[in-house]
Amino acid sequence: MPLSMRAQTVAAAVIIALGAGLWVAREPVSAAVIKFFKPKEAEQRAGRGRRGGVVPVVVGQVGEGRNDLRFAGVGTGRAISHVTLYPAVSGEIREVLVKTGDRVTKGQAIVRLDDRQARLAVDLARSRLDGAQRLLERAEQLNRRNVQSMAPVLDARTAVEQAQVGLRTAEVALEDHTIEAPFDGVLGIPRIDIGDRVSPTTPLVTLDDRSKLVLEFDIPEHYLPRLKRGMALEVRTPGFPRRTFEGRIGGIDSRVDPARRTFVARAEVDNADDLLRPGMSFAIDLLLAGEMFPKVPDLALQFANDGNYVWLVEDGTAKRVKVEIVKRVSDAVLVAGPLALGAPIVLEGVQRLRPGRKVEVADGERLAPPPAEGEARKGGKRQDGRENGTEKRSEKPAGTKPASTGEADMRTKARAAAGGNRS
Repeated sequence: MPLSMRAQTVAAAVIIALGAGLWVAREPVSAAVIKFFKPKEAEQRAGRGRRGGVVPVVVGQVGEGRNDLRFAGVGTGRAISHVTLYPAVSGEIREVLVKTGDRVTKGQAIVRLDDRQARLAVDLARSRLDGAQRLLERAEQLNRRNVQSMAPVLDARTAVEQAQVGLRTAEVALEDHTIEAPFDGVLGIPRIDIGDRVSPTTPLVTLDDRSKLVLEFDIPEHYLPRLKRGMALEVRTPGFPRRTFEGRIGGIDSRVDPARRTFVARAEVDNADDLLRPGMSFAIDLLLAGEMFPKVPDLALQFANDGNYVWLVEDGTAKRVKVEIVKRVSDAVLVAGPLALGAPIVLEGVQRLRPGRKVEVADGERLAPPPAEGEARKGGKRQDGRENGTEKRSEKPAGTKPASTGEADMRTKARAAAGGNRS
């Protein structure tokens, strides 16, 4: 039994020594195998070894995008000009010259009150003016004959002036018995009938110029630097759920409400089709344009205790650049940092990188920059040149030979090495 234990111990030691020898010699053995079966790949590996730790990486390019924000709010519409008409004087309604929904023009008569007393007052004032003028003429004649002094002439002139003012006052009182439209618009439902007794506090009818509707809504104060007069917006109303109406910012309040930390913006919505009505509720969609920032793919952004960073490729070496996240958009990120448009940025293979370390871009793995934020598909094609729903296949020129097996294997292994280190 003791001999058997000794034999087992020796056998285990031999196995361990043999395994250690194979582990130490793994690189030469694998290199010999590769050199025998794949001489081209062995030469490429040897070349990379001589270059001293070159890291294969997959790179993209730095794009750019706008830090746009979208504001959604609610507002109530009103006519661009609107008024409720009241009589200027008390009296009895004699005529209602319009009906509900009529379109009227500025100065058009809408309601007339009983104006018989006012007309008599005008006739009386005109008669007084005629008498004062006759007295003035007689005083001037006597003055020219030196029969009387200049004082009666001056008194007569004053009387004429007073009579003129009295006539004008009577005419204004007569005009007040007719209620006219102050601007072009559409009338609402009259609140009075013929024979009603009204006073200056009695509402007669509403008048709206609804060629445009005005919406006022509150916006948080931190959006104030982005908002400008003339900016376009879209509104929707429950009355037309499948239709969008376009408008523009027509005014911005001069102060911020200190209690609510908001300010009032006014939008004007065209209503040429006369579909909208004052008092409707509207959902407001407003795109607030922001600044342009570098745009990098998600894979390129790395995280550390001291902040976020990306790896750039400059003159064949890796460079670490610190950035700050501004906004995430789709499969990319807007960042703030010293990144030039189109600069090569590492996507895969970042774990083995150090500042100043040489890198090698894998063949065919340089990716186009991400499209700018807000770019639309035009003409049925995507921005990368592909048809919608199809991939764009590259056409090789005639006479081009396919890649050799060794080159294909090299690209496959470079991609695998980079993919194994993906963060």
